Amino acid sequence: MIQETLQLLAVRPGAGDERGEDETVGVAETTTRVRLIIDEEMCKGCGLCVSVCPRRAMGLANHINSRGFHPAAPLYLDKCTACAQCALMCPEVCIIILKYE
Repeated sequence: MIQETLQLLAVRPGAGDERGEDETVGVAETTTRVRLIIDEEMCKGCGLCVSVCPRRAMGLANHINSRGFHPAAPLYLDKCTACAQCALMCPEVCIIILKYE
């Protein structure tokens, strides 16, 4: 059920098609039952999510995406509290945080 939900959430409105397994979507999970999903291809590497993270759990990846940007990445996921500040700040709406029991 969680996998189906994640697949539905990973599809962007107006994308025109469903995302396949070959698409780059970063998914990370913490021990506190939080899942952080970053669509690396949509990310323009602006760093706004990094600047608002109160625990400094986010950073920019060393690799570049197909658009030529260093995408956001959960560098210290164990510090993440699922406050969703990064997702709220993202202008491209490419960060999704799921908190579940």
